Amino acid sequence: MAVLTFTGDFNEVDNMVRFQVLKVQNAPDTRESDPFHSIYITDPLENDLTEYLGRTTVTTTTFAIVQNETLTQTNYGLLLTSNYTITYTTMNRMPAESSFLIQYPPTV
Repeated sequence: MAVLTFTGDFNEVDNMVRFQVLKVQNAPDTRESDPFHSIYITDPLENDLTEYLGRTTVTTTTFAIVQNETLTQTNYGLLLTSNYTITYTTMNRMPAESSFLIQYPPTV
C-alpha cells in the first residue's frame, strides 16, 4: 500500500494529478493483473472525499525473449541417427509449469 501526501493546494477544478512508481517488477507472463483497488482521496484530516471506482489493471505485452540459443548435434553423417541439444537463456523469469514450443522442419 502506498500513501501519497500533497503539500500544495488544489484550488482549481479539473486538476490532473500524476505520479510515478519506479522500479516495479512486471509480471512473469502476459496475463492482465488484478485491478488496483481502494484508491481514495482524503482531506488533511483523513476524511474520505471520493473513491476511484474505475478498473485499472496492468498488462505486460512483451514475451520472454530467448537469448544465446545454440543447437548441437551428436552425429553429422548423412542418414544417421543423431541427438540434438538446444540450449537457451531467457531474459524473463520462467514460472513453474512454463513450457517451450519448438517447431522444427520436416527434414532435419
